[in-house]
Amino acid sequence: MDDELDPPLDRVDRAAFVAKALADDLNGRLESRGLAAVSVLIGAETADGSLSNGAGATTAH
Repeated sequence: MDDELDPPLDRVDRAAFVAKALADDLNGRLESRGLAAVSVLIGAETADGSLSNGAGATTAH
């Protein structure tokens, strides 16, 4: 899943809010199919084109 934000976000807390919404959407889609994610990779591209990513574990409900 991805989301291109226009205009780009200028604060980390706003990016975290968008990431949480995307994760919730993904979780809902998986859950509706009886599935669950065991890990999620989150990446971000800055306005200057720099890439950043990290891995984080999720918990199944």
